Amino acid sequence: MPVQTGKPVRLHNKPKKAQDYVVAPEDYVCTGDDWSVIENIMSEPNDKRNLVSNDDSHLKRRHLERLLLPEEFLGDEIIDAYIHCISAKEHLQMRSGGSVFLENACISKMIKEFSSIRDDAPRWVLNRAKTYLENGIFLPVNIEHFHWYLAVINTGQRCIQVLDSLGPGMSRKDLTAMLKGLENVFEYASLQMELNTDKWKDLNISAWPREEYIKSTLQRDWSSCGLWMINFMEYFTGNILYDIPTQKHMTDFRTKLAVILVDSELNDDNIRKIETLEDERQHTDPTECMILDTLLRISKTSNTSGEVRANLAIIYTFHRLSNQQTMI
Repeated sequence: MPVQTGKPVRLHNKPKKAQDYVVAPEDYVCTGDDWSVIENIMSEPNDKRNLVSNDDSHLKRRHLERLLLPEEFLGDEIIDAYIHCISAKEHLQMRSGGSVFLENACISKMIKEFSSIRDDAPRWVLNRAKTYLENGIFLPVNIEHFHWYLAVINTGQRCIQVLDSLGPGMSRKDLTAMLKGLENVFEYASLQMELNTDKWKDLNISAWPREEYIKSTLQRDWSSCGLWMINFMEYFTGNILYDIPTQKHMTDFRTKLAVILVDSELNDDNIRKIETLEDERQHTDPTECMILDTLLRISKTSNTSGEVRANLAIIYTFHRLSNQQTMI
């Protein structure tokens, strides 16, 4: 069954809807209605169709399926799609120190590699330099294919705050490279235009003191770091982390995130080819739908996160084998 077009938008409580909203454990968990979205993702027959189109993020079935497998490391595509959902909430653009800019993972990676010794640069470099100087900055940091954490450039306190779900023990050489790259962005931009630095005490940010905000290990697995990082981005004010979830919350949130991204009001349904849906329905194997429906009902009634993960793994394996047989 393809993901439906013209669907009513279902509201979730993440990203949080108001500044004073208190996150509840159930906000991380799939409800009964959510499982139909999971079923639609997994039974989507067209692996080239975008199921989520959110700003520059375009997610196909293979991207969303990574959220259904507990051991999968999350890539830039999922991370950036949710960051855009956070950024779209005006109240989340304001934190205790004033306005903030929530950078995406793709640009953060480019900043880390940026050199000021060049003849030209993309237009985004100048635009970003101007935007950064009007705000504090939240930067996702990626240790390539290994770990995610959040770096906050707190201009009011003139410090770099690090929020890492594994605590303070990790290497910060990627952060050092990113801060140096950001200095290079400012240096390059200053040669092209006049910069307003009134909100920044200085631009020598690689020399700013660093604070490890998370003092102990919160993450208890090897794959949920990206989920922790986007939650830090959502709930850290610059002074307080409003919500400190548990590993169980993150395990539950992994599946819930797939539903949130599909259901988001930012998801552009027009990219789906409506005219092909009826034809694809006619070619759906009813036996596969019946077995898939049975497995999903089992997952809905599972009592623990471990049971849900195990059942989703079974569903995923069955679905992939069915697709492979169809292709033969």
